[in-house]
Amino acid sequence: MEYKKEYDKKIISPEDAAKLVKSEMWIDFGFFMGIAYLMEEEIAKRADELEDVKIRTTGFHLEPQTVKADPEQKHFIFNDFFVMKQGRRYCDMGCLSHIPFNFHDQPRVYREFLKDKVDMAFMEVTPMDRGDILILASDWQRKKRSATLQRQ
Repeated sequence: MEYKKEYDKKIISPEDAAKLVKSEMWIDFGFFMGIAYLMEEEIAKRADELEDVKIRTTGFHLEPQTVKADPEQKHFIFNDFFVMKQGRRYCDMGCLSHIPFNFHDQPRVYREFLKDKVDMAFMEVTPMDRGDILILASDWQRKKRSATLQRQ
């Protein structure tokens, strides 16, 4: 199979990918250094079109644009397993939720408790190399869980 051709067919812009998000979805943005920040920015631009989109991530390093666009949480509910400095201010304001957990429990949390709660998972990946190998960045295990559990 020509993996590169199949991969190339699936690549879409962040703008087009953001259009796939629907109201009431659960979406995952990734884990620490593998977070799909461009996707979060594009989805934030659609705040007026969406309602009750529940976002889940771990260690979001930048200022969350979805929270900034909707601090009242009418459109987005932002949940973070590990709140970083940029998110703490929003936590204190009550517009970003911390999900307490132990890192070693994350695979089990996804398998047992979140298996029906991943509608869409956005993943940052490397370009495919000459050997048709694709790397899911440093958090490949979490991305694999999110993608495996994503509703079809």
